[in-house]
Amino acid sequence: MVPIPRTVPLTQTMVPITHTPKNGTIKPAPMGKPR
Repeated sequence: MVPIPRTVPLTQTMVPITHTPKNGTIKPAPMGKPR
């Protein structure tokens, strides 16, 4: 539930998301829908 800026590459965006599973769902955020 954290807004991810589209300026950050997917590789760098997946690091913090996988490192901090808050929703319990570790999935790569799509570029079309910033989640």
